[in-house]
Amino acid sequence: MYGATAGMSDVAMNALGVETENRLGRSIMSSLHGMWSAGALLGSAAGTVAAHLGGDARLHHLIAALVLTALGLAFCQGVLDVHSAPEEEPPPRFSLPPKSALVIGAIGFCGVFAEGASLDWSAVYLRGELGSSAGLAAASTTAFALTMAVARLVGDRVVDRFGAVRTVRVGGAVATSAGPWWSSPRTPPSRWPDSA
Repeated sequence: MYGATAGMSDVAMNALGVETENRLGRSIMSSLHGMWSAGALLGSAAGTVAAHLGGDARLHHLIAALVLTALGLAFCQGVLDVHSAPEEEPPPRFSLPPKSALVIGAIGFCGVFAEGASLDWSAVYLRGELGSSAGLAAASTTAFALTMAVARLVGDRVVDRFGAVRTVRVGGAVATSAGPWWSSPRTPPSRWPDSA
């Protein structure tokens, strides 16, 4: 339920972002995603503090849920009301995507998979496999969120300067070439032989 709800929210937010971008006539999508990263940065920083202080995770999640619900209700009052133009037929409630969308979706899945592995599981890996402290494990999420926020917040300037197509091509090439190096197997320090 959580995953389905989050996915639907992502689709709705990105659709509104595209509409806002079209109305402004300039690139803002990267900055919008950067603000999501900034929110993740604030959340992970709060998690780092809570973990360092040894706070109860249930209480921390309850407080976060209440704060986010209040913020969501307040800010959603200003969301664009997007409808089809009067002369256009309304889109169908359900339709299969075209083949071209499947290719783009596959690329998007690879990007989200890599991001999710880093953002969602780095703390689990550090804590469970390497035996790091809870505070350090939570700080790894904060560090990742910080670098992601910075990259996204400057992304619109890059797109406006070099164009969307060139930015995607170069970014894809960099990510593809860096992937094998970053994902090469490494033995965790806790499993190194004594002679190491």
